[in-house]
Amino acid sequence: MKKGGLKIFFHYHRFTLGFLVGLSLLSFEVSATPKALTLFLDQVHMDHKRSKQLCYAYEEESPGLPCNPAFLGLRRKPQFWISSFGNNNLKYFQNVANIVETPVKADLLLDLIKKNSNEHFASSLSIGYLRDNWGFNIIPSKLILFTNIRNPSLPRITLLASRESEFQFQMGSFMNSEWSWGLQARYVQRDFSYNDGYFSDHFVDGSKDIYSNHRQQMYFLEPSILFAPGDLAGSPTFSATIDNLGTESDKHEPFDTRPNLRIGSSLTAQLEPDQQLQFGVTTHWLNDPDNSKFYSSIGINYSYSPFQIFANLGEIEQQVGLALNHQHLSASLTYSRQDWANNQISDYYTLWRWELGWKF
Repeated sequence: MKKGGLKIFFHYHRFTLGFLVGLSLLSFEVSATPKALTLFLDQVHMDHKRSKQLCYAYEEESPGLPCNPAFLGLRRKPQFWISSFGNNNLKYFQNVANIVETPVKADLLLDLIKKNSNEHFASSLSIGYLRDNWGFNIIPSKLILFTNIRNPSLPRITLLASRESEFQFQMGSFMNSEWSWGLQARYVQRDFSYNDGYFSDHFVDGSKDIYSNHRQQMYFLEPSILFAPGDLAGSPTFSATIDNLGTESDKHEPFDTRPNLRIGSSLTAQLEPDQQLQFGVTTHWLNDPDNSKFYSSIGINYSYSPFQIFANLGEIEQQVGLALNHQHLSASLTYSRQDWANNQISDYYTLWRWELGWKF
């Protein structure tokens, strides 16, 4: 790899680090240790992507729209897809459906307490299409469950169950041979039940509203930019995306429309016609008045057609996975370790995540 690409790559990240440190110092007085649920919702936003937060650094072969809409300018072939993802907690599929339709029962809370159960579940189905400079994705159903039990002697329970439908539309194009722009319009409708409180609150007067069900609509416009100098060895890319920029029909915790900044860059080595190695770095600012913080991740992605091996190492999550991209079939299996040790949960959480898709 020539020095030109590496030099720009490292200068870019030195500037990015200085910029992020400056912002971090400015927000020091209002920052606090991020809550586990805030981090979970940030991560589940990318669960359908194999590389999770690294999808903001480089493109991947899994079906779907790119995380950064500016990557649309790099696409070459139109694609239609249908795909699904989930994790090994599929046993909670029916629980989510029941919770968002009827009030939460004390029996369910007691069962969680007995198991001292900290559970994470997400699953969805999506259908979409993209071509050179635009694309859309329809998610008719996405189910999310998060539970956290603290202090078993006087149980405090965080419970979120949500059923969502989502429509995404992206457009993007080159401004010149090196710069491209992108924009994503996103609409989300969800039915959900949420509460963070003591189990004893379930039995006091007025407790019928503790786990009341809500319906919410959210509207987002999320811009992005990409710099990809094509004449440098290593094909470096440098990108920035502002996501979660929008408004909502009704304000309900724990969902918000505070914008987050995601910055990524990557280097790519074409080893052989059917072998490719990618290295990526991302940094993102999780914008929360009480829990704002910067998080970084590094990742590697090796493709030897039709197989792919990928691994990420981040402050929030570490993972390793294997994927198959054979003609129309796309499939992957990922082992993930989510480290909440500093985020009000006493232990990390591990799970297996799968993705299955068909591209036309």
